[in-house]
Amino acid sequence: MQLITVATAALLVAVPVAQAAQARVFNKCSFPVYLWSVSADSSSEMITLESHNGTYEEAYQTPNVGGVSIKLSKVETVANPTPITQFEYTLAGGSIWYDISNVNCATTSCPFQPTGMYMNSGEGCPTRSCEAGLPTCAGAYTASDDNENSLSCGETSNIDLYLCTSSPPSSKRGIEVEIEAPVRRHRRHGHPHWRSAQ
Repeated sequence: MQLITVATAALLVAVPVAQAAQARVFNKCSFPVYLWSVSADSSSEMITLESHNGTYEEAYQTPNVGGVSIKLSKVETVANPTPITQFEYTLAGGSIWYDISNVNCATTSCPFQPTGMYMNSGEGCPTRSCEAGLPTCAGAYTASDDNENSLSCGETSNIDLYLCTSSPPSSKRGIEVEIEAPVRRHRRHGHPHWRSAQ
């Protein structure tokens, strides 16, 4: 398998929306993070986000079935039983639906639970954070039928996930707004929880 190591990586996609809004991952960790973008239509090669500000971004994809799962690991595999965290999104009805999923890791082994995570989107859109060191993350899915952690914003908004921090980036302090997410079932919008990166 070809491995790709980058400080900043962009995935070319077949069907981006016209505004080219993006899903972005920012590695604030002191260690590298390994990433795969997986949908029903395709799977990326493994991408390495270097420690301290390695960045990944992709224009929103619209697979034939379901959404996209950006799988994140501290090791160079997503094969069982490796614990992974997933950053998921689906375009539906003029909105971008997004979430953090810890479904594929036990509460004691989720890769970024010890160091925290923070997820946001456009101004005024719902955010979620995982406080570092807590046993579980209330802002992430821990079961596939979770009703509370599927967030949405307008489809022209970027969605950002920051690893190893539970706070918004300093440049955005003052405009972040924490609001309750609409209560929607996760599976309704076709969010994938697929493990394999083919």
